Amino acid sequence: MKSKVNKILNHYGKAKQIEKLKEELLELSLALQKKDHLNTLEEYADVQVMFMQFENILSEEERAEVAKIVMFKLDRQISRINKTKEVVK
Repeated sequence: MKSKVNKILNHYGKAKQIEKLKEELLELSLALQKKDHLNTLEEYADVQVMFMQFENILSEEERAEVAKIVMFKLDRQISRINKTKEVVK
């Protein structure tokens, strides 16, 4: 799969694929808004393909920074959930 992702990215170029990512994100948002399940699945798949390409655009350092940010956000949300449970008791 990675070789296919790279082939597509190399063919169209980074700038074009970043624009395509924005387009696919908008299409996913619209499908979710319309509550069109099948279209949502299709657009989600498109976004995943674009995210795979975007990940390859990022440097190692940027990917590491994103991983740290993701972990921070996950931990923060778990903390919020835990605080909510304490209030309910």
